[in-house]
Amino acid sequence: MVAAGTPCATGVCNGTADAEKCVACADNAAGTAQDAGCNSAQPLCDASSTPTCYECLTGKDCAPDDVSCTVETCNDHVCSHVATDSQCPASGDVCNPNKCDIAAPGGCKQVDITSESSIVGTAVDGGNGGFEDSVLDPSNTPPVADTWGANGWLETGNYYIIYQCGSGGCTGSNGATLPEPPISVGGAFIAWTGSKFDSGETELYRAISFPVGTTKVQLLVDTNFQTKSTATTNHDYFEVRLLDSNLAQIGAPLAALSNANAQTGTAHAWTKDGINVTRDASALAGKAVFLMIWTSVDTTLRSDFFFDNVRVIATVCK
Repeated sequence: MVAAGTPCATGVCNGTADAEKCVACADNAAGTAQDAGCNSAQPLCDASSTPTCYECLTGKDCAPDDVSCTVETCNDHVCSHVATDSQCPASGDVCNPNKCDIAAPGGCKQVDITSESSIVGTAVDGGNGGFEDSVLDPSNTPPVADTWGANGWLETGNYYIIYQCGSGGCTGSNGATLPEPPISVGGAFIAWTGSKFDSGETELYRAISFPVGTTKVQLLVDTNFQTKSTATTNHDYFEVRLLDSNLAQIGAPLAALSNANAQTGTAHAWTKDGINVTRDASALAGKAVFLMIWTSVDTTLRSDFFFDNVRVIATVCK
């Protein structure tokens, strides 16, 4: 028998006893060494059928690159270095995991995989946080043309909360509050709680749902708070709360303000994003809850809490 790889007329001998023939290449070298009849670009002979030279037969035939998180793969007999996230060490932050990036030093870098999801927006079909989708309540006795109910919101208390103030505005503690300040996105409707004529508690609330993967929640509200006194003895309070399905409060309020945060004198200006808070909401991921705006005022010096454009934005990790 002639040894495999011995040159012959049209190539090399296959070295197979009792079936010797001249073929294009012979698998006669160990490992990834160049086989007889092959070249440095395609050094490996696959002699299993028609002997042919290839770059690789399996991924083990491919030389590693300088990137720690790639995996050498042989596809269609061609070597490739496949970026593989599982080769990266854990980052310790599920929302900023390590991903394989062949351009990054060391091959791995943290990637932010969060996105924002609007839970309540100002649009009438996005939560009606601007209260513009409102209906005059015919049960209001006697009829008051500027008191309405905002669709999607429920309210309790002695007086209506949603108002269409008109061109003259709604008259609060320090003068008229117009419904469309330049900074506000909204329209003719605003919410108004407080005043000494509405002593006790009022509540404006609606159902909301947090997406699976929620990690944080941001609350934004345009405010116009007025008071006759900012003293702590004037017990007028404004809170934004989250409630469970039984309307029991979940944790601390998202926002807790009072007459101490209001304007006095002739001031009656709106503050865009007067409430702007972000809280951890990972425990609420995938849950349906209630968003409640709660007010409590006493019968002493008057405070008015005007607000508009309620927005709730969830940060979602996917």
